Amino acid sequence: MIELSIIRDLVAIFGVIAGFSYYVITVRANQRNQQNQLETRQAQLFWNIYDKFETRENSERFLNILTRKFESVEEFNEKYGLENNPEAYHDMMYYANLFEGLGVLVRDGLVNIRLVALMMSGGVKRYWELYYPVFVAYREEWSWPRSFIELEYLYDGIIEYGRNHPELQIA
Repeated sequence: MIELSIIRDLVAIFGVIAGFSYYVITVRANQRNQQNQLETRQAQLFWNIYDKFETRENSERFLNILTRKFESVEEFNEKYGLENNPEAYHDMMYYANLFEGLGVLVRDGLVNIRLVALMMSGGVKRYWELYYPVFVAYREEWSWPRSFIELEYLYDGIIEYGRNHPELQIA
């Protein structure tokens, strides 16, 4: 026959196992909830940016700057530079600053590159590829090697994401 002390020890052991199991399940549930909250906050932050980006006025402005034609930095400055065409220059810089800020948010993990790649990859990709020579020239002209570096980081992140997800046809 089982003695009372063995039963008491078994009850204590099962109590510890149950308590530990409950703790593990609770911790995992909290981790899932925190991850869901983080993803929701990232989506909200990104949507606030995207909502401003995709107004009718901004869509027209962005299409206008993506269809500009120039063969060199000198030609760009003649047609669209600050001194010759301040409005065109400021339109270009508006998006450079927007994408620069978005690049910082992606680099710091506040916005997932997946969101940007799925919703804005075409625009960011075309923008960077069109204005890349201008940005590199400005880095040298301004003696500011970090200028547009976060925009470049954003572009590189989108290209990398596209390589890892060929079904999206980004890269």
